[in-house]
Amino acid sequence: MAGLERIAGNGGKPISMSLSSMILADNCRNRVKQIGEHVVRVREALAKKEPEGSHSKSVCAVATHPSLKRYVKPSEKVSGRYVLDQEAIRREEQLAGTRLLRTTLTEMNGHEVFDAYQLLQVVERNHLEYKGPLQLRPCYHRSSERIRAHVMLTILAANCVRALEKRTGESIAELRKRFDRVQAHQVSEGGRLKWTCSDLSESDRATIRKAGAGEIPPFWRVWRDPIAAPENRIMSCDQPMDVS
Repeated sequence: MAGLERIAGNGGKPISMSLSSMILADNCRNRVKQIGEHVVRVREALAKKEPEGSHSKSVCAVATHPSLKRYVKPSEKVSGRYVLDQEAIRREEQLAGTRLLRTTLTEMNGHEVFDAYQLLQVVERNHLEYKGPLQLRPCYHRSSERIRAHVMLTILAANCVRALEKRTGESIAELRKRFDRVQAHQVSEGGRLKWTCSDLSESDRATIRKAGAGEIPPFWRVWRDPIAAPENRIMSCDQPMDVS
């Protein structure tokens, strides 16, 4: 596709194949796939039988749809009918993956402009996490010391989130969705108290290893010191627990 290697930076200079171009290529593939899905929906709507000299509700819905209406045009042969606009489809496929960035920072080249634009999305994502899961605000503290401590803990939590994402290669939302169901349970067997957790799939265990938590045994007695080596952070249940 023509849009794979086109991006306008300083002076409209093209960007060579790099991480920026890889992002554009991925966007192009997604956009082409979306165009194909839209065209299929339009074809299905146009294929429905219509009374003579009119069009069905499905065609009317397509002709007024914000995204689908660009793929149809009034028929030149039959008044009141719509047909696929092949030229519009070809134009949308050519523009797939193309981005035009306009900036006043003329001293930056195309790579720098695109990377700065991508960083904006990271900043916005951080803001969403601070306001949402990490609950930076609202802050129900009055003294400045408590407010600073609250913000510091939030930043530390954000750094932990980034570390987990970097190690596992998955977003924190995906990790939450997978591991929110996992729970630890205390059980008693032969006068011994043990801990066990919900069943974990092999992919879950592989993700835990990537995160640096080591292997989780079927049962364990206590948690080891968190500064210990990853493979020794969990103690298997091998001694009776003092419950007195």
